[in-house]
Amino acid sequence: MSWNYNNLGFDSNTFQYCSIQDSNVITVSSPFLQVAITEANNPTLFNASEVNTLLWITTNEDKDLEVDIIFYEFVIEEEFSPPGLIPIKTFSIELNDTEGLKEINFRVYYNESELPSYVNEDSLRIYYYNDTDEDPSKWEWQLVDSGVDVKENYVWAKTNHLSLFGIFGSPKKEKEIVYVREEGGGSTGGGIVTKTTTTTILETTTTQVCQEKWVCTDWSECKDGIQTRTCEDENNCGTDSHKPIESQPCTTGETKAGATPITGLITLTVSRTIAGLITVVLIIVIFFGWKNYFLEKRKILS
Repeated sequence: MSWNYNNLGFDSNTFQYCSIQDSNVITVSSPFLQVAITEANNPTLFNASEVNTLLWITTNEDKDLEVDIIFYEFVIEEEFSPPGLIPIKTFSIELNDTEGLKEINFRVYYNESELPSYVNEDSLRIYYYNDTDEDPSKWEWQLVDSGVDVKENYVWAKTNHLSLFGIFGSPKKEKEIVYVREEGGGSTGGGIVTKTTTTTILETTTTQVCQEKWVCTDWSECKDGIQTRTCEDENNCGTDSHKPIESQPCTTGETKAGATPITGLITLTVSRTIAGLITVVLIIVIFFGWKNYFLEKRKILS
């Protein structure tokens, strides 16, 4: 596949060209080339560390694949970038055989020093240049399923087709602060003179990870060998990575959550033993009470 770089705003007289597959391209370094055999429906890793890129390619059948990764040295003009975005890197991924291509996952690593200070690192995403329309005026950058890992410093993407790709980011938000200073002693009779100073600063946005906080009800009675409960996340994170279990096996007749059959049997046995002892004590008390009563009555009669 070849792209018309003049339509992206590049001056063909400014850069040095080399010929790759009969297409004139502008290179920043030697293109990465690797050959490997893919196994059907299993991702095959292509380690392009020379250009700070990792690829996992999945095909529908076993294939001998040749992968070319080329990074370019040009800067895309603003009018040819996605609206409101700032270009960071531009590169292409090419295969010698795209038939049966199922999915490509890749990571492009970057140094923070490569990012302009006014770009929001959290906003980095990957776009592909769609030039499939017969009308060149409709060619445009389109977002790929992608994201960024700011801790490990790479942008990732998942796609099922090849193209010219670009990494773009949003500018940091601008915030305007107005300072008002009042001064006395004006030349028109001691009135107050107001001076206004406006300062524009860059405001960064940070991403906070929501911490799940699960609260659960008590376990229900044992029914059909199952106890249930309901757990809710008080922080409403929308994730369930640390959600407690809401059902567990049980034995009918359990009196409290988590009791095992042995525990229940011991509890029942102890309860019956205590009841038996109380009954025996009452019988003894009644027996001796009646005995003393008859003895006293006999003494009186005699």
